[in-house]
Amino acid sequence: PSSQNSVICNYSIGSQTISVNYNSKLIADYFHPQLEHLLDKKSNNSGIIFNIFYHDNYLYLYRKGELIYNCESKNYHLIQGAFAMELTNVIHAQTDDNWLASFHASTLSFADREAIMLVGASGNGKSTLSALLIANGLELMADDFTPLNSENCHIYSFPNAISIKQGAFKTLQKDYGNIDELKIYSKNDNAIKYLSSGKEWNKSAKHLPCNKIILVEYNNQNGNFINTCGCETILETLIPDSWISKEP
Repeated sequence: PSSQNSVICNYSIGSQTISVNYNSKLIADYFHPQLEHLLDKKSNNSGIIFNIFYHDNYLYLYRKGELIYNCESKNYHLIQGAFAMELTNVIHAQTDDNWLASFHASTLSFADREAIMLVGASGNGKSTLSALLIANGLELMADDFTPLNSENCHIYSFPNAISIKQGAFKTLQKDYGNIDELKIYSKNDNAIKYLSSGKEWNKSAKHLPCNKIILVEYNNQNGNFINTCGCETILETLIPDSWISKEP
């Protein structure tokens, strides 16, 4: 359904402009903050148009007029994931069949040679650690949504900003002097800021092999340390919040 309260945003990703029509500001607030750094206020034309709207307690995702996904509004995280996958398909010229999995993980690249994935339960500091590592020479590939390609087993980049919870604002102040100036959003009654990686999409690695996974566990009673752990521990954390292809 059309709405006089619709919010239309044009995002510039590399050479592409992608338009998203949210049928209210409330709906936009679930998707736009992570992409706001890509906003292109000068562009009005787009070959790719998404519509995301709410109707009768359901959320709907359309691409070029075709229904892609719908779910109950209480499960909004599912449509966030579906939109992220569709956006990934567009920017990397892929289809759903090309993906082996998408992980609830933050992924960094090292010298454009390899990817390093950070996993851990929500609130354990994946995004905070990502921001600290970026400030010290690594580059962001993806935050919270990390797609794995089935053909080359590479991690592919996703251009969303890093979500930083209120508890980390002070920690990051030293490395990011402008963090006080960033807009505050509310998510599940928590204050969130979104931190852009600062590197242009065209100048960053689009996909890389990943052979290192780090389980992040924050504990304010202990100092910083890194130990080895078994694959079982990693998989027990990684798999429950991930989408895994049903294709053999």
